[in-house]
Amino acid sequence: VAPFAGVVSRFHAFAWECGLDEAGRAAFWQECESFFGPGRLNSLSPATLAGSAKAAALVIHDAGDDEIPVAEGRDLAEAWPASEFRQTDGLGHVRIIRDRRTVAAATDFLSRES
Repeated sequence: VAPFAGVVSRFHAFAWECGLDEAGRAAFWQECESFFGPGRLNSLSPATLAGSAKAAALVIHDAGDDEIPVAEGRDLAEAWPASEFRQTDGLGHVRIIRDRRTVAAATDFLSRES
């Protein structure tokens, strides 16, 4: 529900939300790379990893999500071989989790896949 598809885009959004300037972003990126390994952040992206996924997935994302753009949900679903994409409207990033139609869709999907 409301997933991101790329680590780099989330990194930049998080750094911006934290108010990091250019030097702060560079230091933060360097710290992340020292933890995960040089060049590994891109390979850890959900969309990259999804290409080899064997399980089915249901991706639900709201068109009005102002924290993670709906395009990232679509990108993840397109990269995931056995996935379904469902878009909601008017729920944003948080209300989507409590929406009865979203919960029903997830429950139905899990029931079919188990």
